[in-house]
Amino acid sequence: MKKIGLLIISILLLTGCSNIYELNITKDGINENIELELDENIYEEESDSEGPNIISELKNNIPLLNDNSRYYTKNINVDNNIIYARLKGSYSYNEFKNSYLINRCFENVFIDNNDEYLYISLSGFNCVFNQDIYIAISSEYDVTKENALDYQDGYYLWNLKNIDNIEFSISKNEIEVSNNTFITVLRVVLIALFVVSGVTIFIIKKNND
Repeated sequence: MKKIGLLIISILLLTGCSNIYELNITKDGINENIELELDENIYEEESDSEGPNIISELKNNIPLLNDNSRYYTKNINVDNNIIYARLKGSYSYNEFKNSYLINRCFENVFIDNNDEYLYISLSGFNCVFNQDIYIAISSEYDVTKENALDYQDGYYLWNLKNIDNIEFSISKNEIEVSNNTFITVLRVVLIALFVVSGVTIFIIKKNND
């Protein structure tokens, strides 16, 4: 949560947008976090011909999966007609293709998952959403294909007002090594070399004495 918190602050400072749909792809599965700050006055109460209305959706228990077997963990507060919403959910790799929100808000959903890779293609965003919303995806695996508009703090970013198609693919055979991980390993190696050198010098001096 600290990482997504920093991401929200970064996006808010750069764009003024505080609506983020986040996916964290890990070795154990896919974690989903949704942060929304919505002005209730600019949305109609009921869905219209354009697609599902986000306000109407938030007032109900939102399924995590199409079969309604699990629901999002949801926290919603309203202050002066501003709705602050946070939703959380987790999927196995096989479950993600049955994500309720993904299938409800995109006309075209193609998710290919096997032992070697995960490929995600989404297009035709059709939920009634009159504000900027960013898609943010991070992965512990090596990213092999993406069409993100930006990259910040380990996240690939798309603004749905500026792009209609999202493509993202990872290789399950390769674990991505972040800069922070590399720096940490380098520090450990340098410290180990320093200790070994010190011990060696001490032993040589002692033998000479």
